[in-house]
Amino acid sequence: MTEKIILKNEYVNSKIIRILQKRKIKNLIHFTNIKNLESILQLGICTRRYLRENEIKYEYNDPLRKDRRRDCSSFSIEYPNTSYLFKLINNTDNKFCIIILDAEKLLPNIQDKYYVYCNAATTEARSYLSSETLTQPKFLENMFYDSKISYLPKDVQSEVLIKGNVSTKYIQEIHFMNNADLEEFKNICKKLDFENKYTFKVSDFYFKDREQINWVKR
Repeated sequence: MTEKIILKNEYVNSKIIRILQKRKIKNLIHFTNIKNLESILQLGICTRRYLRENEIKYEYNDPLRKDRRRDCSSFSIEYPNTSYLFKLINNTDNKFCIIILDAEKLLPNIQDKYYVYCNAATTEARSYLSSETLTQPKFLENMFYDSKISYLPKDVQSEVLIKGNVSTKYIQEIHFMNNADLEEFKNICKKLDFENKYTFKVSDFYFKDREQINWVKR
């Protein structure tokens, strides 16, 4: 039985890798409140369920989690869900940063993930999430149906929900909107030396309307 499970996982993972390579997908994106970044760079990207069960302090983006998957964290492919990110930036005094993760290393090595072609909080998406349908690689491909750019999902609100915590080893870069936000993070983490382990950048690229960007072919 164990051998069959391993072979099945290898087959599924090879299909995921082929999709990523065919579409030239490089990055997964996760945005978070700057106040959470110290914890993330120490523990990884942890689910809300894990944080609560272990009494770890955090600032949440979505107080409702209508997708009902508090055992999962949300990631976007190549570009953040700016539809929601802009609401957070405009309606609060909080600062946010963008975490870039290696898609080709992460997705094949995480067993439980859901490829959601739209906002996972919608009624239709929740009905699919209640089953295990969206775990199949074909639903990763489905996120790009009718997309004009090979590596960008059709819907900016589409998301990959990953079950369980995501290790720091998959983190490549952290982007801040401006120098002031980067300095605010450094002030929070004065006693910790993250600069030798992670790449920090100041760039507003991930804080724009996706449709206004001149996307290039890969």
